[in-house]
Amino acid sequence: MKTHYLRFILVFLTGFTAFCLIADIGILNPQNIDWILQNDDSSWHYWGWQFFRKAPIFQFPAGANPGLGMELSNSIIYTDSIPLFAFIFKPFDPLLPDRFQYFGLWIMCCFILQAFFAWKLLSLFTQDRYLPHAGSLFFLISPFMLTRLNGHYALFGHWVLLAGLYFYFRKDYRILHWNFLILISLLIHPYLFAMVAGIWLADIIQRLLTRYEGPAVLVRGAVLCIITVILVMWISGYFMVSNITHTGGYNMFRMNLNSPVNPYDKITWSVILPDLKPQGIYYEWEGLNFLGIGIIAMLIFSLCRLCFNPGQLLKKRLLPLFILCILLTVFSISNNIAFGQHELLSYDIAPGIDVFAGTFRASGRFFWTVSYLLYAFALYFLFRTKGIRNGFILILMLLVLAVQIIDSNRALCYLSSTWFGKPPPFLSPMRNKDWDAFGHKYTKLSCVPPENHPENWNFLLDYADKHDMRVNFGCFARIDNDKLAQSASEIREHVCQNRLDPDALYIFNDLNLWQTAVDSCRKSDQCCIIDGFHILAPGYPGISETN
Repeated sequence: MKTHYLRFILVFLTGFTAFCLIADIGILNPQNIDWILQNDDSSWHYWGWQFFRKAPIFQFPAGANPGLGMELSNSIIYTDSIPLFAFIFKPFDPLLPDRFQYFGLWIMCCFILQAFFAWKLLSLFTQDRYLPHAGSLFFLISPFMLTRLNGHYALFGHWVLLAGLYFYFRKDYRILHWNFLILISLLIHPYLFAMVAGIWLADIIQRLLTRYEGPAVLVRGAVLCIITVILVMWISGYFMVSNITHTGGYNMFRMNLNSPVNPYDKITWSVILPDLKPQGIYYEWEGLNFLGIGIIAMLIFSLCRLCFNPGQLLKKRLLPLFILCILLTVFSISNNIAFGQHELLSYDIAPGIDVFAGTFRASGRFFWTVSYLLYAFALYFLFRTKGIRNGFILILMLLVLAVQIIDSNRALCYLSSTWFGKPPPFLSPMRNKDWDAFGHKYTKLSCVPPENHPENWNFLLDYADKHDMRVNFGCFARIDNDKLAQSASEIREHVCQNRLDPDALYIFNDLNLWQTAVDSCRKSDQCCIIDGFHILAPGYPGISETN
């Protein structure tokens, strides 16, 4: 029992040490938000949480975010604000400081859980005490996970994929464990949920084929899981947004066929291997799935061993997983298949699949499950090498790990440089003293027209948050296009007819409508330009200074 607890402590220390070396322990400070606001992606995730925490505690759906995009009926789900943590911290809002972030805590938890589930998964392949611990280090420095530290913090939760693979390979099937994991992934990010659900479905099929579990148990568990998922989706606000499938980008955010051996990203992940930069497909960095030179070397070794005994993979238990990997690979490379700079094949998407493709347009991410299986495959064959002592295998693994760390050192140093040290403070251009007066008078901030990610959205959301103002715009991963068009039409009509909301401060990005507002402006209203912003303040007595 003592040894068992020591292993858990070692896993915890492994994950926490990786967090301290790659990230920065300073981000655990919940009032440290400057590092978040320096990145556009993480900024709108943070603002999603800041507006959500002000929503009524008792509302339905519970995930509704009415203050962010007032007429758009959006939810915390579509701001990628890690809804799981948002729901946990929201009841404590009265006790929290005005500016509070949990993203640093989330990143630390992800490092620790990544180490834990990698260790649990690898422990299924060997009885040795130390090999799984050493093998888990490869999972902690996987390039396709660490690159999510560029601001996609919800997508950093790759540990749910490792947990799903661990549940697949262990002998017993536990309904509650699977249900809990699926619900957790649902409240982290839709992409992770879709991948975990795929592993779960493959697990059910393999247990039916191998008869590890009775059909009645599996069907009962599947029905319970589906009902629970639908209920949680409804409560958390997944169904608040419709008409979101035609978002485009499916064949832009794809995976290139050379991605597993291509270290190209915004930063390079290898000194030894060359960057195979694509031409004209800027967004292919979303499909980064570089395995790392150490894993590639072990995969070559494993494939050579497999050639002498191919029957090791010809098992019923692995068949559903192989089929899942094929489907995920086909989806991730999209319907425009490329190898390097060469477009190989293009075809039309089948009816029905286009809905899924439109919803999950960043298809290159779906290869993550396959990538982790390749990690497990490489380490499995290394663990099972006959005629070599485990101590020698351990030394060999650590040497290969050291080579991969050195090879990825440039990217790792770049990540560390973005964390360590004090980031520059977030400075808003909205410095005129009238802004504070506006914040006291108006309860709403309206963009004309309302948009998703409008110009200067970061500064506008910062201003609205400080003054507890609701906004008619926002930054959302998905948005209801019909509601957005209707809201834009209504506000355009109100401006043209001079029917302004006395509780709203208007910010104009459409200069034609701005000119219309100026021409019809009443004496009791103020139309002016302050700090570069074109504003209309209904019923405001006067402006102290304009520019």
